[in-house]
Amino acid sequence: MTDIKVGLVGTGFMGKAHVFGFATAGRVFDLPVNFHLEMVADASDALAQKACNALGFNRHTSRWRDLVEDPEISLINITAPNALHKEIALAAIAAGKHVYCEKPLAPSAKDAFEMTCAAEQANIKTQVGLSGDYELKSITISDAAKKESQEIINDLIIAAYNNAKENLKKKSAEELSKATGGLNLPIDFKLPF
Repeated sequence: MTDIKVGLVGTGFMGKAHVFGFATAGRVFDLPVNFHLEMVADASDALAQKACNALGFNRHTSRWRDLVEDPEISLINITAPNALHKEIALAAIAAGKHVYCEKPLAPSAKDAFEMTCAAEQANIKTQVGLSGDYELKSITISDAAKKESQEIINDLIIAAYNNAKENLKKKSAEELSKATGGLNLPIDFKLPF
């Protein structure tokens, strides 16, 4: 069985979620690897030490580059702020580390493409965290939210239309002619919804 020593960059909500995955994956699935929580990096030494103690890592640092440069670590898990993903991933790839990066991969498609090309050229394995994006409940909630949003938008349009219609009825023919540039517009048309 292969041992994979993980270096985690960022210990916010997603960092904790990834740690939970690494810590429990071997209990739930028959995997050909063992994950070891080797080193954690965060914005300050105090945050990194707190995360190290709370999450079960062996070591901590306030410099993410320490993880990339450490010969014992074979996988860099990036859950840092999105704007840092590219720099950390490219450094890890250049150091021969495999990369597991939380979404979004990068702030732009150009940056994501650069990261992808670097990984392919270096023959590095990569993974982007897309947990939940394809679950049925997420799609159902998303569709329901879209439908509800559209209903709210329709209600607002109808309310605005009814308000405008009432205001138009109060205008004289001369005022309507000025407002419409002389066009004869019907006041009682039906909305398509």
